[in-house]
Amino acid sequence: MLLNTTDSKIDKPMSDSSETAESAIQPVHHAWATSDTRKSNVQKILKQLEIKNIKASFVKKIEATRTEAYLFELSEENLGDIFKLNGNFGKILDMALKTSGISVVAPVPDTSQIAVIVPKKNSGMVRIEPFIEKIKSGNYRIPCVLGEDYLGNPVVIDLATCQHQLIGGATGSGKSNLIKAIIAGISLGCSPRDVKLLVIDGKGLDFCIFNGIKHLLHPVVTEMEETITTLQWLTQEMDRRVEAFKKASTYDIWAYNDKMLAKKRKWDKILPALVVIIDEVQVFASAGDKIFEKLLLKLTQKGRAIGIVMILATQRPSVDILQGSIKTNLPGRVALRLPSQIDSRVILDQNGAEFLKNKGDLLVIQTTLENGLRLQAPYLNDEFSGYTSNTIKISSKKSMNLAFSSRRFYHLFMKIFRTCKFIDNNHHG
Repeated sequence: MLLNTTDSKIDKPMSDSSETAESAIQPVHHAWATSDTRKSNVQKILKQLEIKNIKASFVKKIEATRTEAYLFELSEENLGDIFKLNGNFGKILDMALKTSGISVVAPVPDTSQIAVIVPKKNSGMVRIEPFIEKIKSGNYRIPCVLGEDYLGNPVVIDLATCQHQLIGGATGSGKSNLIKAIIAGISLGCSPRDVKLLVIDGKGLDFCIFNGIKHLLHPVVTEMEETITTLQWLTQEMDRRVEAFKKASTYDIWAYNDKMLAKKRKWDKILPALVVIIDEVQVFASAGDKIFEKLLLKLTQKGRAIGIVMILATQRPSVDILQGSIKTNLPGRVALRLPSQIDSRVILDQNGAEFLKNKGDLLVIQTTLENGLRLQAPYLNDEFSGYTSNTIKISSKKSMNLAFSSRRFYHLFMKIFRTCKFIDNNHHG
């Protein structure tokens, strides 16, 4: 059980405008803490444990990009005293070590150890490269980059298993940067034959850099009217896929695609998974359009089996923004820094997000991960985002340029919609 965490891996801060895209992906050297600092921190932590009548022995220190994890082995007679480390023990250690943001993992999974996570005073940013390598070396159907854990390991989940996601984070928390990392992870780690993206941006600025990549079914959507049209197309595509699955006697998209390949059908019969990302969902929800909420509810309820995964991100995760019935169908939760305990409970059903730092510090609740795991999202600056999107475009041109039935159906739907809108406007005129 996580009580309060921070994490990451690197040490050399990234320079601003002077850093080129190429230098953004160079290896980074670690600046290890001095032995005196380590001994001092260990002694202070052991003293606070002793005050709580907990006997422990220091095991080792693990360096991540933005944190140091001090591991301690509890004595057998104190294993039942783990509950004493709940609550404000992290705050007590903050004062003892004269820092802020200390977290305690008690216990470390599959051990009788605890981990005290101490933020580094001089740290760099988590890079995206280890995540891409993990995706390419793993077996992910729909990879989703989350962040680096306190042991310095990149954490990637499979949305085919974890399903729909709800992301909450205040301004400056790193929410949009996390979404960029998710898009980069899918685009660099998957073929456009397997996964397609639909991105809806309430602010209209953050994700236009990805326009032109083959993974996008449509350029980034920014207007309310086009958002409604896109969601209407998605519901029709969902119904169309359901009928196709019935005819093929399959129960989900993976079984359907396997059956199509087994029968040596054409590649255009293979259906890609659709990842729909809606950032600043409160912009559309607060517009008072009930159609938006109804479409969103239908997609979150029925989209899982047919390969449509929703990722909803918002600054204000309140009841008036997202209905309880919609949030119930979003099992994956990611919380960056939030302004209050109430907001933290809306996203995570527990406190904690109000104590997070900015710049990608986050807590996650996923079916395949430790509950309440704290991670550090990778950072993509503007130059590296441009480098990434250009790399995706170049690699996409070299890949198979296949015309998916879903893509054709989408553009046909949009063409019919615009034609009907033109006729309707002339009629009223």
